[in-house]
This record gives sequence, structure tokens and C-alpha cells, in this order.
Amino acid sequence: MKTFYLTTAIAAFLLCCFNRGQAQSVNPTLDQIKLHQLTIGNWQANLGKDTIEIREVQQYGKSFITNVYQVIKGKKTPLYINNYVFIPKEGKWKGFITFNNGDFVTWTGSYITDKKSSGSILVDFNPAMVVGKYENLYTNPNEWTAIDFNKDGVKTFEKHFVKVK
Repeated sequence: MKTFYLTTAIAAFLLCCFNRGQAQSVNPTLDQIKLHQLTIGNWQANLGKDTIEIREVQQYGKSFITNVYQVIKGKKTPLYINNYVFIPKEGKWKGFITFNNGDFVTWTGSYITDKKSSGSILVDFNPAMVVGKYENLYTNPNEWTAIDFNKDGVKTFEKHFVKVK
């Protein structure tokens, strides 16, 4: 069950901006907040015959909240809540994902370009304790792809989201 929550947490981070590797740097000309405001709304990914994932992204003052659910055979089940904020002084986003069973994970990241964000999933925001990485590739204002990687850089899954509201 813990593996399920970790995988789900990695997916949540895909909406957020990340810096996938130490060699990549944040482009200071990118307006991180404005880019992320483009993701506000409801997004849906078809995961299988009877399963969809829904992400509801909203701004909360200067921070953001993403509620994530899965609908399996018509039954809506909450997966996690992702709370995150951009830290201008550090040039990165920091987020905290909580699961309904009390588990949590943390992450950091940023937009690398206006079409890509990437980052790391960490234990207690410790950059030495990376448990996964991910990328978000923004095709257009109504579509994006979330890709998760394990700590060794091996792709673990890919989800294609479309805007529904």
C-alpha cells in the first residue's frame, strides 16, 4: 500500500515545477507563477477502461493546492492533496503532499522552459534523499504529459492530461 501512495505522490508532483537535475538551472526570465497559473482548472487522464484520474488545481493566495482523485467504475476516491508555493529567493517550488492515511512526501522543482517543468521527490525536503523525479511536458494550454521516474532515472509511468474545465 505504501508503494501505491509513493507512486501516487510522484504523479502529483508532475503538475508542479521541478528542477530534474543539478545541471539544469532555472531560467530567471521565466515567470514561474504566471506559467503555473495556466494549469488552474480541472484536468483528467484516462488510466484504463474504467479508471480516470482527476486533478483540481486552484490558487490559494500566493500558493496553490491540487486535489487528486481517481474515479474507478464510477466511484470517486480521494488520493492526495498537494500544497505548494514558489520561493523566489531559492528559484524553486516547494510542495507537501498529504495522503488520507497520514503519510506524506515533499518535493521541489521549477519550470525549466515554458513547455517543461521538472523536479525531485524528497524525504523531508532533504536534497540528499531523492526518492523519485518527474517531468511535466506542456503540449498546449489544454494538454500536458506527466512522466515519473524512480530515483535511478528509470521511467515508471506516463499520464496524458486534458483540461476539462
